[in-house]
Amino acid sequence: MISQAETQLDLARDLRRQGRLEEALAVSFKALELDERNMNAYASIVRLYDDMGAVEELLKWVEKGLAISPGNVEALGCRAMTLLKLGRLAQGWKDYEIRFQCRGFPLSKPNYSQPQWNGANPYDLTGKTLLVYTEQGFGDTFQFIRYVPLLAARGARVIVKCQHSLRWLIEQVKGVAVAITDTDTPPRFDLHIPLLSLPLAFGTTLESIPADVPYLQADAHRIALWRTKLQALSRPNPQPSESSRPLRVGLCWAGRPQHTNDMRRSLKLQTLSPLASVPNVVFYCLQKGEPGKEARGPSAAIKMQNFTSALYDFGDTAALIANLDLVISADTAPAHLVGALGKPVWTLLPFCAEWRWLLDRKDSPWYPTMKLFRQPRPGDWNSVVARVAEELATLSVSYYKK
Repeated sequence: MISQAETQLDLARDLRRQGRLEEALAVSFKALELDERNMNAYASIVRLYDDMGAVEELLKWVEKGLAISPGNVEALGCRAMTLLKLGRLAQGWKDYEIRFQCRGFPLSKPNYSQPQWNGANPYDLTGKTLLVYTEQGFGDTFQFIRYVPLLAARGARVIVKCQHSLRWLIEQVKGVAVAITDTDTPPRFDLHIPLLSLPLAFGTTLESIPADVPYLQADAHRIALWRTKLQALSRPNPQPSESSRPLRVGLCWAGRPQHTNDMRRSLKLQTLSPLASVPNVVFYCLQKGEPGKEARGPSAAIKMQNFTSALYDFGDTAALIANLDLVISADTAPAHLVGALGKPVWTLLPFCAEWRWLLDRKDSPWYPTMKLFRQPRPGDWNSVVARVAEELATLSVSYYKK
């Protein structure tokens, strides 16, 4: 039989889906009054404070939940991401080690017989072979592969086990001895570590984030091939100088639909339509998958050059990006790729953005060439796009006059 508290929580979930957050929060507190040890009620309150951007209140209620259930995995995972979002990285990375136990995490922790390196244990990396394995999405790999050169500097021979379509790019990272795909059996190694455990192993704080870019490189031959294609199609007349050409801007507006936060982080191309009126800009589609179909046909909200069928892997995408002046992207893998390549990127963030983007900042300590455009309120992409269009117009004028 369903308890009264659970009935109230069902109502809270319905109200949350309707965007009636204050009402949903009041109902969640009612559920907690009915059952003061109900962890689902604590979880509902935390989710709602997250939706509302009340991060300090969220953290307070996570701690209250942990006082009731000290070993609660989901609460510990939530505390980790909240601390990271607040910039309290030292404790956040420690808590983030719980992630492999959290519900919905994409990977089970491999059961290697070799010990895990953690930066503080007695293992000297000199002469050791260290296996680093990726564990989440493409964007996570792009963001945290920056630590491999630091491992090599400590004397490690580094093997990286990564997603198949990233292998070529990862092989080019300084310090990578061997890159294998996530379906390959690793060669012999002495130690291992998950990729997103490296910030903890290196004791990363906001001040010590390794942010030297670029740390990913596109292939020079591929860059030249894309340069030829773009020069043939984007010049307004047969023989203008390179300095007089329009601004080349890549667009990516949606992430993987399977991502837990995709409804909040992804846009429709139609939402970006104000950008189409900015003069002296040629747009290039970087959007693949189902959302990429929005760019096809005469009714597309923004006319753009579309070479996505020729982007066979992220190495091709990197080479195309190397020929662009700017990329405007939702919070998805191409934004990280552009930042890792050291190219200008404007990243569009939902009101409740992921922990890696911290709070209220317009820049990112992870990517020096990135500018952040945040929703001022939940769901308000129109304000974001209006600001982007205004800044793009200013940039295109100044660029064209160079």
